[in-house]
Amino acid sequence: MMFNEKLIKLRKAKGWSQEELGEFLNVTRQTISKWELGQTTPEMDKLIEISKIFDVSIDELTKGKTNIIKEKDKKIIWIVISIVLICGFVFGTYKIVKTNKKKQNEKEIIEITNNIVQHIDDTMDRTKEKIINNQNQTLEYSQNQYSEINEKQEKILDDMQEIQQEMIQNGSEQQKELLEKAQQKQQQMLQNIY
Repeated sequence: MMFNEKLIKLRKAKGWSQEELGEFLNVTRQTISKWELGQTTPEMDKLIEISKIFDVSIDELTKGKTNIIKEKDKKIIWIVISIVLICGFVFGTYKIVKTNKKKQNEKEIIEITNNIVQHIDDTMDRTKEKIINNQNQTLEYSQNQYSEINEKQEKILDDMQEIQQEMIQNGSEQQKELLEKAQQKQQQMLQNIY
């Protein structure tokens, strides 16, 4: 495509007349007409202005293909971009909701875990109390047993003293018998204790 054809397409894509384009470039309508008919070509400074006005490179104007986008095409592009943005927003919202739901599930799991830990702590406290109560009962029982043993020992000592007194009073033959009796009684008492 030649420069003159590209200029016509670019101007028409904007919806401008030759006169309007001439006003932007500070040239007459006739100069624009001569450029579009291919009778003349613009100077370098005007080519630079044309490339800026139509947002195309000088190479695109003078060589190769142009990227002329019509207003209709621009609307389609904006619609596509809008759809993409809306889809992105919807997807982003979905992800946020999903993440919040996941966080809520994590909070519920943490709450359940805390409840379990609290239950375990309570159970341990009750178990400690039972152990302490059992220890106290065992200690009380041991103290009672100790008291009974002390009472039995005192009784044995009293019995021994009685036997010794009888031995002193009754003489030697009877002393042997009484001594044997005392020893037997002492062994019986010890067996009863243990």
